Amino acid sequence: MAALNTDTEKLKSAPGDAAKSIKKDADISGMPNQSHPVSGVKYSPQEAQADTQTKEPTQAITYGSTKLIETDFEKYEQRRGNIYKAAVTHVDSASERCVVNYGEDRQGFLPFAEISRRYFGVGQDTIREGDSLPVQVDKEEAGDELATLTSIISLRGRHLVLMPNNPHCTGVSPRFEAPHRKEIEENLDQLEYPKGMSVLASADCIGRTAGDLQLDLNDLLRLWDTIDVDAKARAEPGLIYREPSTSEVSERSEVAPT
Repeated sequence: MAALNTDTEKLKSAPGDAAKSIKKDADISGMPNQSHPVSGVKYSPQEAQADTQTKEPTQAITYGSTKLIETDFEKYEQRRGNIYKAAVTHVDSASERCVVNYGEDRQGFLPFAEISRRYFGVGQDTIREGDSLPVQVDKEEAGDELATLTSIISLRGRHLVLMPNNPHCTGVSPRFEAPHRKEIEENLDQLEYPKGMSVLASADCIGRTAGDLQLDLNDLLRLWDTIDVDAKARAEPGLIYREPSTSEVSERSEVAPT
């Protein structure tokens, strides 16, 4: 699964010192409304300037040759996609979700619908305070809102995405054009992996052989084995696996055998 998040709330979850400065001599009066280059949200240049006073990060915004906001995303610690050992601290049947301690400063929400049947049946009658399980950050905390977590894990490889505890998602996105869909579907049918798992094709599957995909899948299966063992062995809530950034995945693709 880590490129810049495309959701405005996720952008606002970053540390406050990420927004560094506004160019003081920029004349923004009379400029037309802009669209945020990441989220697509409309804003006026005045609103963009005022937003930096909250010290929340936004993508660099330019008007012509003038840079209005300079943002340092290197200081932004993204958690989406990270996997943690979590412990249930409260079961809220009214909202159909649990509150869990996953080892960060604040706790997170785990909806009943995001509890893999590998660990528990869905509902407050099958999961109780003190129960533990691995979770993945699905939506990062923003302001007063806690992070949303899932135990339906997704592991992103060079060509594939492995869902090790979800047996119902194997397939090819309808966004692939017909010739590519047929080729990828045939390759997926040749892959070997344990029952109870799913494998999804990424855009990088195009032009890859079944052998290429199997090598990537084998790496993901080994990774999941390590995560699963660590989750069982770890006594306290905390980080088990950090989701690699997009650049790290790209570098891994470049050095991987073809």
